[in-house]
Amino acid sequence: MNLSEVLTVRKNRKSRDARPFKNYFESYGKLTTCLDFITTNDIDSQVKEIIIKSIIINQVTSIEVYCKDMLDAFFKICDPNFYKQSLKDIHKNKYDIDELIFMYEKSVHPLELISFNQSFQNLAIIDSFFSKLLRVKIFEEIKNLQVRKDKHSEVVKFDDEEIFKQTELLFNTRHITVHNPPGSETIEISKIDKMLEYSTTFIFGLDIILGNNFNKNK
Repeated sequence: MNLSEVLTVRKNRKSRDARPFKNYFESYGKLTTCLDFITTNDIDSQVKEIIIKSIIINQVTSIEVYCKDMLDAFFKICDPNFYKQSLKDIHKNKYDIDELIFMYEKSVHPLELISFNQSFQNLAIIDSFFSKLLRVKIFEEIKNLQVRKDKHSEVVKFDDEEIFKQTELLFNTRHITVHNPPGSETIEISKIDKMLEYSTTFIFGLDIILGNNFNKNK
């Protein structure tokens, strides 16, 4: 494990806004702009394919960065007595003496290591990790969500299975795109738009549930 990368991650996190959802949504906006561009302009098919694949990869990266930043926020906001009993189940890595010395010299907090080592590139991991950490069934809470912008707005429900189906499809498409680029097929723009929209709905719901649980355990 290259612990110096933990310091880079720390530096990068400080350069972002303190609100993870704001960072995520800004990235989502840029990706939809790219999608609009290749939809409305006549560009070379190979260039279009590269942009399409980049959109998919960057959307998954944005989701993972959001989850890691929310995890970092959780450790800063919540009472250590609440989460410390869950840490052994979440983080099973062992470290040698050189790594321990590095952590001491660079003031690397153990919780930074958990965030650094954790991957959030499929729905099962996101559900399992945050459910263990918060001791609630995260996805069930999302599905039970009902929100409205104001008292005159229509209620938005999150029990639509398409939200989870399209988000998982996004993760799977990214995996194929990264690990088998020559063999991956060009995806219809309408399908990409759908994956972006539904995965953003998922993150919106996740943000509400995580925020509510953070506040319960300050």
